[in-house]
Amino acid sequence: MRTTETILEERVRVRWINTILRSFWVTVAFTLTACTTPDDQLLSPAEANERILAAYAARDYQCGTGHSLTIPIYADADREDVEACVYNILAVDCSVWSSSSNIPVVCLAIQLSL
Repeated sequence: MRTTETILEERVRVRWINTILRSFWVTVAFTLTACTTPDDQLLSPAEANERILAAYAARDYQCGTGHSLTIPIYADADREDVEACVYNILAVDCSVWSSSSNIPVVCLAIQLSL
């Protein structure tokens, strides 16, 4: 026969297990949510390429050169990465921009979302 004390111990054990399981699932949910990039932080390939091409055109106009986009973006890109690329293109000195290796490293490291 089960005593009141044993029944209370079982209830405490069950509550403890339920608490652990709830904590586990909440942690999993937050982890999965943190691993995804919200859609408002992504740019479509067309929009990302448009912004980068506009920066290329502006820099070419300022420096009197002519370049084409050699590495187009084919997947959704992180907005901050594209903005950093555009900023670095516009910040490059004309003597560096006139060289053959004029692509800023930031532009080569644009994070894509597949």
